[in-house]
Amino acid sequence: MTQSCFPTRIIWDGDDHYLLWKDEGENPDHFLMNKDGGIFVGMSLTSASQFARSLGEEVDADDVSVFDFDRLWTLLRRNWTNPAFDASEYKIILDAWNLLEDMARSLRITLIPQEEDRSLIQSIYEQVFTCAKVLGTDDQNMPDDTRKEILRVTSYRSAESDCSELTSERARVAQAFLENAWGAIRGDKRWRESA
Repeated sequence: MTQSCFPTRIIWDGDDHYLLWKDEGENPDHFLMNKDGGIFVGMSLTSASQFARSLGEEVDADDVSVFDFDRLWTLLRRNWTNPAFDASEYKIILDAWNLLEDMARSLRITLIPQEEDRSLIQSIYEQVFTCAKVLGTDDQNMPDDTRKEILRVTSYRSAESDCSELTSERARVAQAFLENAWGAIRGDKRWRESA
């Protein structure tokens, strides 16, 4: 069975860009790649849909995810004396984190090369995940198997515990990680915008 790919509209520097995200079920999610081995980046939904169809991919154009990097950077760079985020702001950070990891995986870029940094970055990710309230008790529509899978890949303690706000230091580490990830992805020699 062919899975649809989903247009992802990302905003940076005030402009819209369209990527095509594909859920591979049991295999890692990824973005569709251009002929040069880079992530396809279209300037319109039409060009992205045409590109996907040229590869024989189905496109679910009614399900366009939107992610605003301009908003993310503004959020992360605000006053660091008290980096208190609400659940919706943590969700923005979490969505960016997941998006950047899928983009890096698609490009085969290792985001955390130093082994000693991995546990710190993972613990910050889990803290952001918890504070984004992804597993809120008011989410009655989440199937049990989905909840079990989330708990399997995230430590149980962090996934269902109360949110403890990021300290200024940990918020700066998260910001540096996300900015470095974005820089590595955008700096990849295969990255270029398609027409």
